[in-house]
Amino acid sequence: MDKNLVKEKLIEIFKDKLFRDIAKHDNIWEESIFGKSIALLPTEAYFLLIEIEKNFGIRFSYEDISNGKFSTLKDICDSILKLQSKETT
Repeated sequence: MDKNLVKEKLIEIFKDKLFRDIAKHDNIWEESIFGKSIALLPTEAYFLLIEIEKNFGIRFSYEDISNGKFSTLKDICDSILKLQSKETT
């Protein structure tokens, strides 16, 4: 899956499951998911994690999350692509 498709799917997850239209924000990919524009609560972040794992067929490790790879949409997108490439090799 290419990066643009991952981004589109993330936008869809936010809109359909978390009721946030992140597509309307500028530079949203660099902002923390807990920041002012996205403003996820911890339980919503957990729900996002579960939805991403389900939709992309991947598993984030504890290290991925604790090392900050689940803090911005850019990092999440990059991690999805990396984890998907591991699954196919």
